[in-house]
Amino acid sequence: YDQLATDLHCILNTLNVYNVTLVGFSMGGAICVRYMSKFSNERVNKLVLIGAAAPSFTCTVHNPDGKTIDEVNHLIEQCYINRPKLVYDFGQDVFALNHGNEFMNWFSSICLTGSGIGTIRTAISLRDEDVYQDLFNIKVRTLIMHGVLDKICPFSFALIMHECIENSCLCKFEYSGHGIFYDELKRFNQVLIDFIEQ
Repeated sequence: YDQLATDLHCILNTLNVYNVTLVGFSMGGAICVRYMSKFSNERVNKLVLIGAAAPSFTCTVHNPDGKTIDEVNHLIEQCYINRPKLVYDFGQDVFALNHGNEFMNWFSSICLTGSGIGTIRTAISLRDEDVYQDLFNIKVRTLIMHGVLDKICPFSFALIMHECIENSCLCKFEYSGHGIFYDELKRFNQVLIDFIEQ
């Protein structure tokens, strides 16, 4: 997470942008949390956390509903043995609604375009990293968007983030799983646009 947050910092500095609304989905949400804690917030004035894997993906004292270490180790093992099956199986839990075979085939194809070793390394990070303390260092306006039916990062994650981030608003997506960006596509887009334009 430190390296990925540093990469993000370098990108924003190179582009020399300000007044950024930083948006992070799933593990990307956890990386954005680390970024906001590790670096000055002068370039970012709003944060959006979408189904974020925070405060941790695995079970900790601060996050009792996280996955077990054994569950994540199994995912890592599957990355080595049969990555297409891992992507297919994992994909079955991403969405709460049935979007059809064509959509799921497309979704799997996107997942498989990523680096194999990158998938393994990020799964290891998901297993080992914890951004609980980082949450308290976020001082910008923060929108937390989370599906109530999320099987990947349970909704309880959102409650913890909302409690720990001082200036946060929690938006529940009652009919969504982890993939709220498609389970409730129109509402998701409207809520995100409204927050950016406020």
